[in-house]
Amino acid sequence: MKERRKFRRESLAPYTEIFPADGGEPVGGYPIDMSRGGLALETETSLPLGSNVTVAVHFDPVVDDEQSEDAGDAPVEFIQATVKRIAPAGKLNKISVEFIGLSETEHPILVGVLSFIDS
Repeated sequence: MKERRKFRRESLAPYTEIFPADGGEPVGGYPIDMSRGGLALETETSLPLGSNVTVAVHFDPVVDDEQSEDAGDAPVEFIQATVKRIAPAGKLNKISVEFIGLSETEHPILVGVLSFIDS
């Protein structure tokens, strides 16, 4: 079967939350794959296909030589996205979202992680 994906996927997975635009309950978990195009998350809940969402990607705290126990030091980047696919995954749902407006200026850590994945 021919690979149709435009970007390579990777399972490097920072904790991620998806916030529905309608103010509904956020969906959280660890992405099962990520690329410059978007990400997929397995969850017990679902979101409407085609809906606009905000994705919050939580990265590990940035520390110098000492370990920080303060989760408040952890950077979070927010990016707009659209729900592109919903598929059953056993007892879970696989929600795939497509990023809208991914830019190095507004999302430097996420772009850096995705650049690492691409290399």
